[in-house]
Amino acid sequence: MTANASSSLDRALSLLMAFADPDSEQRVFTVSALAERMQMDKAQVSRTLATFAQYGLVERLENRRGYQLGWASIHLAGKAMIAQTMSAIYPELAVLSAEVEETVWIAVRSGSRGIALETFEPDRSLQVRIVPGKPFPLVGSAMGEALLSQSCDDDVRALHKGSPRPRGGSLPTVRETLDRVALAREQGYGLVVDERAEQVTSLAVPIVDVGNYSGRVFAAIAISAPDARFPTDSTALRERLLEIASNANAFLEGRSAGA
Repeated sequence: MTANASSSLDRALSLLMAFADPDSEQRVFTVSALAERMQMDKAQVSRTLATFAQYGLVERLENRRGYQLGWASIHLAGKAMIAQTMSAIYPELAVLSAEVEETVWIAVRSGSRGIALETFEPDRSLQVRIVPGKPFPLVGSAMGEALLSQSCDDDVRALHKGSPRPRGGSLPTVRETLDRVALAREQGYGLVVDERAEQVTSLAVPIVDVGNYSGRVFAAIAISAPDARFPTDSTALRERLLEIASNANAFLEGRSAGA
């Protein structure tokens, strides 16, 4: 790599890292603000952000309000965080999937959508297929209810307004969505039958962060199965997910204590 190429890469990465500055609470930047902050040419900043947006590293907000980190950055960060602090629960998720012979998965929130980080699928022809790294709507799903369980009502209302309608079905109303999220917060889990009119039932449990981010949903884990195969009494499945989430919290607490 030439010196010029290395320098260009350094400048590009410095732009990306500005969105994650631990000393700043600002998470949305306009091109002008970012150029001033980084003392770079506006045209160069605009081109770099446009390239990042193509790969999902940043996302351009509507009405030209600026840029924020995109789903790919969240996906990469989630992968790194999971690898560093939660790797021990992966075997538990894999074991659970093998025991119940259904899809077990873990996801995080990325702005107005969710992102599956990892899935563990059963060895059977009919199964719920979750694609890691692919965004999914938060409204109308158990995973979404778990990920939103600590969110305020205004946040949920805004998400509902922009949520895509499912094929062959309809979204729950704003009031229904608020009530479902509130119930997930109270119960500690979300349960949705016939998610988004796809004949899938899911049970999801949030993993709540600790330390400086106490009360924030860090991630969520779920079991998803065809409606006809999901047990009427899901108590045992719920208890297993809650146990795994508790183990994840133990890792997060250890990470917070060692920070």
